[in-house]
Amino acid sequence: MLNATSLAKSHAVQRLASDLYAHQCHVALITETWFSCKQTDDILKISGYVLFRRDQANRKGGGVCMYVRSDIDAEVLTYKNRNTDVEILWLKLSFKDCLYCVACGYIPPNPCYDEKLFILSLVDGIENAFNAFSPDYIIVAGDFNDINCSLLESHCGLIQLVSCPTHGSNILDKFFTNRPGVYSAGVCKSLIKTKHLAVIITGLRSMPPLPKSKRTCVKLFDLREHNLNFLRICVANFDWRPLFESTDIDDIYSLFLNAVHALIEHCIPVKYVRLGPRDPPFVTPLVKSLLGKRLYLQKHGRTTEADELAIH
Repeated sequence: MLNATSLAKSHAVQRLASDLYAHQCHVALITETWFSCKQTDDILKISGYVLFRRDQANRKGGGVCMYVRSDIDAEVLTYKNRNTDVEILWLKLSFKDCLYCVACGYIPPNPCYDEKLFILSLVDGIENAFNAFSPDYIIVAGDFNDINCSLLESHCGLIQLVSCPTHGSNILDKFFTNRPGVYSAGVCKSLIKTKHLAVIITGLRSMPPLPKSKRTCVKLFDLREHNLNFLRICVANFDWRPLFESTDIDDIYSLFLNAVHALIEHCIPVKYVRLGPRDPPFVTPLVKSLLGKRLYLQKHGRTTEADELAIH
């Protein structure tokens, strides 16, 4: 879950895709998409996910969307909010014999309507879902800014799980559910340039991972300056005289290649990165390596280092 402060900006969707693949997300809830009719679904698509969106047509900014993994049955719940400017997108998800009612909402700092209508629209939507199909799980999430959300807890029995600040020192991005014992929430820096931190919701009863597919192993050379300088010195000091002792051009070329490869292996550290067919073209071996390192740092509680890596 993330307030992206525009997914319409350059490379934002690709950065989001990298985050989704790195965390193996099942569903992504995005607020402040800033989508308009200029951004068509075909340029916003992410491989392996289906996009559902609700754009804000009456002003600049705003908008909400959800990317749902393609193996999860999803449909939009047709429901009218109490005000046409209220930005809430409702989905019905079906997975592993469980039904989910998921709402992604956004309310700006100074809405043009009574902020109570936003919460009442959420309450109405939850009641409408129970009357329609009795969901096993209720999830209401998004950027709620600083409005009073107590009605969701007192009237609907939902619990808010995000306990770390997501914007400055404030918890603006919240996650409510009727099954608090099933999920845990944490925050991290997204690859998308935004002042908001991303909220990662982990299911204690997790969905199965994506099916395994054939991966290729790619060499990733450490081309930092000190390694390249070491290679330059070794090339300069290498004894090339044996190459000139032969009169066969093919032998000379073969000896030259063998010498260069040996020098590279000696001077340039290398590690192996696995790339799969689901990795998009912009996820190069270097990007994949950095994403893996960031995920490792996050899992081991080194969030500051992980966030610094995301910025660079």
